[in-house]
Amino acid sequence: MIMALGLATVGLTAGAVWYHYDDEQPINQSELPAKAQKFISEHYANNSVTHSTIDREIASTEYEVVLDNGTKIEFNESGEWRSVDCYGDAVPEAIVPNKIRAYVDANYGTCTINELKRERYGWEVGLSNGLDLEFDSTYRLMEIDD
Repeated sequence: MIMALGLATVGLTAGAVWYHYDDEQPINQSELPAKAQKFISEHYANNSVTHSTIDREIASTEYEVVLDNGTKIEFNESGEWRSVDCYGDAVPEAIVPNKIRAYVDANYGTCTINELKRERYGWEVGLSNGLDLEFDSTYRLMEIDD
């Protein structure tokens, strides 16, 4: 009986830790990794951070930053950006790979890139006309989704 009660206590404690471990928690901009802070100051010097959060997972930690213009940026645990979503504005030119920029210019010249995501095996690009383009790691177009 005592052993069962002990196991139940350990299980409940582990469950509570697990539950709170997965929550996004607010943090100050100064608590972001140095690379993330540098990215924001280089590409969004005219904007301010409205809020930032940390999301601790079992195998990784992610940060999310929202700017005063509505842009949402996600960073990995080392502070490298993973996605930039500008909700109607263009992402900074400097972060768009040249081959993706060339493809978009050649095929969708009047569109801007509003969203850019680094995926594990490639890139996802959101255009101002509503199309989503998926490129593999060698920048070869794999899919067009509307």
